[in-house]
Amino acid sequence: MFWASFSEEIRKNFDQDPDNYLSLSPASQAYTGGMHRIYPVMRNDEDLPKIKDEYLMGQRETHDGYSQGTIRSLMYIREMEKYFDPSKVDYLFDFGPGYGNNARIWHTLFQTESIVLCDLPILQPISKYYLEKHNIEATWISDEEIPPIPRNSIFFAAHSLNECNLATREKIESQLESFDHIYIVYNDRFSGIDNKGYFEQVASFLPHKTIDITHNTHTAKWSLIATGL
Repeated sequence: MFWASFSEEIRKNFDQDPDNYLSLSPASQAYTGGMHRIYPVMRNDEDLPKIKDEYLMGQRETHDGYSQGTIRSLMYIREMEKYFDPSKVDYLFDFGPGYGNNARIWHTLFQTESIVLCDLPILQPISKYYLEKHNIEATWISDEEIPPIPRNSIFFAAHSLNECNLATREKIESQLESFDHIYIVYNDRFSGIDNKGYFEQVASFLPHKTIDITHNTHTAKWSLIATGL
């Protein structure tokens, strides 16, 4: 399995140098390559200075002190605002949260009441370490222990659910109808799976009143947005 070996390598790099693990890890590929396309779009956003990166975890590619992940998170929020008000969300369920930067941004901008990070147990110490640096409280779980979902909730998955095998996806599928809002970012294909076709199928069985699939020309990625139960 892809993530079985990949996660071990990421954790090894983190244990070696927690504050700079992305300079050592192949996971750094997820945080590079698109800054020149997205920063010009977001650089004048009034909220950008509020979320400037303090800890980069070893990322080498930044622009004016902002990481690609930070710019993308704000871009995702702006897209959500076309469909619902993310500041009204009380429960952020961040699936595959990386080192926790998106959770930091939601806490900073919205003071989100409950933040739940769903990740492989071997990777959870990374986001715990990062969020503790920011004094942000959160709850960590695996996909084997998803609790009941409260109201005013969002399922957020950026470049994560689309990289899971079908067995893991099926476990998550059964939970999606419980979330008030859904925001999933994905690429065309991963490990032989047609993500475009897969998420179109997911969209077809969601019970939400508003469901949309969009393509972001700046990131070359797709988004599935659902809201309103």
